[in-house]
Amino acid sequence: MVYRGSRDLFRPIEQIHKVVKQVQMGKNNRIGSLGLDDKHELAQLAKQFDNMLDSLESRKEEIERAAQDLECKVNKRTASLKEKTEQLEHHINLLNQTRDKLVTNEKLAALGELTAGIAHEINNPTAVILGNVELIRFELGEDSLRVNEEIDAILEQIDRIRNITRSLLQYSRQGGVQDQITWQHVNPIIDESITLVKTGSKKKEIQFVTQLDAHTSVEVNRHQLLQVLVNLQMNAIYAMKGEGVLTITSRDWNENGENLGAVIDVIDEGCGMKPAQLQRIFDPFYTTKRDGTGLGLSVSQSILSETGGEIRVSSIEGEGSTFSIYLPKKYEKEELCVTAVGMS
Repeated sequence: MVYRGSRDLFRPIEQIHKVVKQVQMGKNNRIGSLGLDDKHELAQLAKQFDNMLDSLESRKEEIERAAQDLECKVNKRTASLKEKTEQLEHHINLLNQTRDKLVTNEKLAALGELTAGIAHEINNPTAVILGNVELIRFELGEDSLRVNEEIDAILEQIDRIRNITRSLLQYSRQGGVQDQITWQHVNPIIDESITLVKTGSKKKEIQFVTQLDAHTSVEVNRHQLLQVLVNLQMNAIYAMKGEGVLTITSRDWNENGENLGAVIDVIDEGCGMKPAQLQRIFDPFYTTKRDGTGLGLSVSQSILSETGGEIRVSSIEGEGSTFSIYLPKKYEKEELCVTAVGMS
C-alpha cells in the first residue's frame, strides 16, 4: 500500500520536476495532464503552474518588445547627436541590464506564491508516507531487516523531497527581515561560515585561505548573511570537485573616495563558467548540479536585495570564479522599493 501510494504521488511529482528541469534548459514545455482527477490537488497545482508559465512567457515577450521599441527610439533620436555617442551607449547598456533584471524580477514575483503552495501541498502527503513507513518498520520489528534497503530507499527519497520543498519555501519568502537587521562587522561572520563549511567538508582536500581587511560595519541580517556565505563556499567546493584552494577575502567598499560599505569575495579554482552560464546563474531553477534545485543563488540574491546588497560574479572558464558580495553600510528602507527591482 505504501509503495502504491508513494508511486501514485511520485509519478506526478517526477513529471512536474521533469518539466521544471526542461524549463531550466530554456525549453518552453508544460506539465500538461498528470493522469489524475481534475479536482486532485497536484492536478490543480500543475494546471496553475502551466498557466503561470504561460503568463511569464507572455510578460517576458512584452518586456522584450517594449525594450526593443525603446532602444529603437533612443537610437533614432540620438543619431544626429554624435558628440553624445559614448554617453548614450553607456545608457543603452544599462537599459539592457535593467531589462534582464526585470525579467528575473517577474519570475520571482510570479513564482513566489505558487512555489509556496506547491511546497505545502507536497509536504502534507510526504509526512503521511514518512509516518507510515516508520510505523511499518516498528510493526515488523526484526522482520523489517529483510526489506531494510527498500525502507531506507523510501526514506532517502522522502528526505530529498523535503529538501526540495524547503528550498521552495525559502525561495518564496520575500521581506520580513527588517526587524532582524543590526550593525555587524563582517569578519566574525565570515570566520563562522568557514568553520561551518570546514565541518561539512572534512573528507575533501580543500585549503582555506583568508584575508579579512574590512573595517566598515554594515547593517545586515546576520543569520541570512551567514547562510549566503555558506552557500557560496559550498558551491565553490563543488566547482573544484572537492580539492583546491578556496580564498575568502573582505575589504572596505570605496568608490570615488567615499566609503559605501564592505565587500566579501569568495574565490575558487574550479571549472569556471561560460558567458552564457553567467547570464543565467541567478535565474530560479537554473543549475549545473545533477541533484541541485537551482534556487541557492536566486535565494541568496533575493536575501541580499532586501538590505540593498547584491552578488556580482566574474568567471573564466577553466580557471575559476569569483563571487563578490556588496553590502552597503547603511540600510535605507525607503530606497529598497527602487533597488529591489534592479537586484531581485
